[in-house]
Amino acid sequence: MEGEPGEQRRWVPATGVVNARDLGGLPIVGGGSTSFGQLFRSARLSELDAAGRTAIEALDLVEIIDLRRNDERAAHPGPYSTAHLGLVGQPSLFDADVASLRTRADGERWLLDDYLGMLTTGAGQVGAIVRRIAHAGGPVLFHCTGGKDRTGIVAAIVLSAVGVQREVVLDDFELTNRRRGPEHLPDVVAAFVEHGI
Repeated sequence: MEGEPGEQRRWVPATGVVNARDLGGLPIVGGGSTSFGQLFRSARLSELDAAGRTAIEALDLVEIIDLRRNDERAAHPGPYSTAHLGLVGQPSLFDADVASLRTRADGERWLLDDYLGMLTTGAGQVGAIVRRIAHAGGPVLFHCTGGKDRTGIVAAIVLSAVGVQREVVLDDFELTNRRRGPEHLPDVVAAFVEHGI
């Protein structure tokens, strides 16, 4: 997807927030594409600087949906009023048995269980999030902490629901990895180390 027409237009220049992008310009099965300026995704907004706030405010959002847990919101409150629709697949990674999280495969297994939990135990919440987006009546941004897992799941579900091609949905999900790494959320990495993960 990187370098394709319209891809640069999708990035929101919101300094202080990682992975802020427009979900417009994606091809729909049968023709057409998703509209620009209607649905946005990002990581948490708590570190926006003045220029970043200007970029977010220029989106004319009618709603910001915060997918984080209460403890995440308390630790890193955002600058805007949000609809809190926390999406949780399983208990926090930091509550897991750290002895079971020693290798990359361990982490991938935990993450798979978390994703599946979001889609099973969190199915009602996913439905509430999608309804909120559908009935917002204007541009919406949704985010979690890193803008990757919970945000990625919601983006994939919404894009699939409106007919975006499966391969494009997967490419969009992977696009996050090109925009963020451990250096973007040093507090999360430090928490992993502190918990022995």
